[in-house]
Amino acid sequence: GKPGLSYEQSGVDYDTLAADVVPNLGSYVDLGPIASGQQLNVVIPLKHDDAAIASYEASLNDPSSSSYEQWLTPEQFQAKFDAPAANVSAVRTFVTRDGLQLYNTGGLGDLTLASGTAAQVERTFGVAIHNYVSADGTHFFANTTAPTVPAGVGVVGVLGLQNLTQMKNPKGQPGPGNPEPQGQCVPVAGACTGVLGPTDLW
Repeated sequence: GKPGLSYEQSGVDYDTLAADVVPNLGSYVDLGPIASGQQLNVVIPLKHDDAAIASYEASLNDPSSSSYEQWLTPEQFQAKFDAPAANVSAVRTFVTRDGLQLYNTGGLGDLTLASGTAAQVERTFGVAIHNYVSADGTHFFANTTAPTVPAGVGVVGVLGLQNLTQMKNPKGQPGPGNPEPQGQCVPVAGACTGVLGPTDLW
């Protein structure tokens, strides 16, 4: 079992999100655990049928389509493309088991936002979160291991377990000042909810 996961024997299957750890974390100076009472916010996006969304978006601009210029309201989009309600419920039950509080549940469809202490976040996702410093003096926190989430419900990431901003130039080679992407850029309805560099916006 994974240390820190407080309800592993509950009969629920879990997935480990290997991409949700800062790449080359060992190259930074580990300053030790984050303060257990530090407040954190986490975001848990669920997988969507990106092909169905892209197909619908293309049909909006196709004069021969019955969907031509039939724009959806946010509520209609959520009803048509959000993850199943049972998956959303499973994620929200999982997230609140160790005391994290949900917020803005009505306005975000299948996107789950929660807040609480670092200790609650660590217990919920089975991680340890440490403070780090980079060679250029940048201080940040990050999870030392990959988070654990319920299996089979389409969780694609856990945002907020780290706060290191890494900009990248897609035309350049990875290196100092141009690191590899963090693996926390998760497409949600065609938009990235992770860290973006300026060149990712146009």
